[in-house]
Amino acid sequence: MKKMYVTLMAVALMAVLSACATTKQEAPAAPVAPAVVPAEKPAGIVGQTVVETVMVDAIDYKNRTLVLKDADGNSHFMKAGPEIRNFPQIKVGDEVITEHTQSVAILVDKPKGKPAGGQAQAIKRAPLGAKPAMDAINVIGISATVEKIDYDKRMITLKGPEGKVITTKVDPSLTRFNEVKKGDMIYMQITEEFAIRVETPKK
Repeated sequence: MKKMYVTLMAVALMAVLSACATTKQEAPAAPVAPAVVPAEKPAGIVGQTVVETVMVDAIDYKNRTLVLKDADGNSHFMKAGPEIRNFPQIKVGDEVITEHTQSVAILVDKPKGKPAGGQAQAIKRAPLGAKPAMDAINVIGISATVEKIDYDKRMITLKGPEGKVITTKVDPSLTRFNEVKKGDMIYMQITEEFAIRVETPKK
């Protein structure tokens, strides 16, 4: 798990290569199609999902604060901002469940235009009167040109949008690394999803 997380962070650093345009919307988020990784192309996908559950131990409705207790019995104070809809629906004994997913998909192909970057975000909240819930997704798309390769050390130098350059180690999850050539284009999709919901435990 630690290795996977480090890999995600290393690849996500490539996001600094691009100047991303951001769009935000509060509407049911259309599912993002998973990146297609053809078997005949050097490619790789790495990701992880972390799910945590805590129990509502105390509520102050006037000040919109909660005391949450985790599985180890530790208490955590939380202030609910205005973006948390339906706060009055939360009751002592409810469970707050969070799910955080990060993934990076990489595909190496022949150049198709210049390096570029873009970002899109979408947020979906629970309807009025329901238990609080929110789903958010953030997707970053980046392409960069291969400038230099060290096959023995699995190191690669990339040039992204605006001519910015980064050198990074390539994780073993990227298959057929020996087929990557100088001048190839690396296409990356970094996806981060966060979901939180409040549920009443079944007796």
